[in-house]
Amino acid sequence: MKKIILFTAVIIAASSLYGQFVYDYVKAADTYFAKGDYSSAAEYYEKYFNDKKASGEEEFNPYAPQKGNRKKEGAASTKEQAVYNLAECYRHLNYPSKAEPYYKKTLQSSKSQFPLAEFHYATQLRALAKYNEAEQSFNSFLAGYKTNDEYKKNAERELKNLQFIQAQLNKKDLKYYTLNKAGGALNSKGASYAPAWLNETTLLFTSTRPLDSSVKTNKYTNRVFQAVYTESGLGEISKASLPQDKDMHQGVVSVTPDGNTLFLTKWGMAGDKKNATIFSSTKTKDGWSEPKKVEGSLNAEGANTQQPFVTADGKYLLFSSDRKGGQGGYDLWYSPLENGKPGNPVNLGAAINTP
Repeated sequence: MKKIILFTAVIIAASSLYGQFVYDYVKAADTYFAKGDYSSAAEYYEKYFNDKKASGEEEFNPYAPQKGNRKKEGAASTKEQAVYNLAECYRHLNYPSKAEPYYKKTLQSSKSQFPLAEFHYATQLRALAKYNEAEQSFNSFLAGYKTNDEYKKNAERELKNLQFIQAQLNKKDLKYYTLNKAGGALNSKGASYAPAWLNETTLLFTSTRPLDSSVKTNKYTNRVFQAVYTESGLGEISKASLPQDKDMHQGVVSVTPDGNTLFLTKWGMAGDKKNATIFSSTKTKDGWSEPKKVEGSLNAEGANTQQPFVTADGKYLLFSSDRKGGQGGYDLWYSPLENGKPGNPVNLGAAINTP
């Protein structure tokens, strides 16, 4: 009899401990989510769902009385909220293949609770090139969404974009064009984007690839790399000799025609808030000088200034910014270049930029 009682007590204690672990996963995820740390939040929401699947236990209810020893302060998200939050995490992390199934799950179980889920689900389908499904979802969203706000306007615009995309894909001469992913080491672990030629044989690009393959971490930093091409094809790939501060991202570069001045974006994150500024660097015998913030009015106080592009004639610097004085959101601007130094920024106007 004592053995039965002891066994029962162990089972109850184990169940309570499991409930505590699951509760802690959800609470940790909720905390990270509220701070805008979507990577960490996604990790703990995944732990919550994976632990539930592995254990075979019934769904943990954070509102039910628990027998754990530690006091729980505040209620954790319900299962439905956790699913939606996880979808939101992956959307903010630009990971549509991960976000799409969780939005779909939300729509199947609790669509009325999350009125924007179908809008975001449609955007993820569009990002995954599922254009017919995306069009159906945007139409469904508009049919049920009665608020006349930016989401409605954006959904209507997205439908026009999808119709345009599909019309282009149905062009008869499309078969004469092919798009091939660059092979070799140019694309490796992490993201690789924003290529810009430094000269005839050297390609600069931005990448989040880890510098040390032995480091096991999900935290990637954007850095500038260079790929050297030879007559036989792609040669060495290495980190560009461009000084970089710790915990700061840099990339999306553009070089003046003489090859002596390089413009780049440097940015950091505070939660989900981005702070981006355009810097410049000059060519040295060993690589590039320490990047310095571009002087003058190019970088507006309290606004993001990013994605520089020098025109082929070297006369203008194009860039993106959410500063005041534009049409809305991130507008395209230009600054005249004189001896590699930008002048006063000018908005490209309503024909290019829209609300």
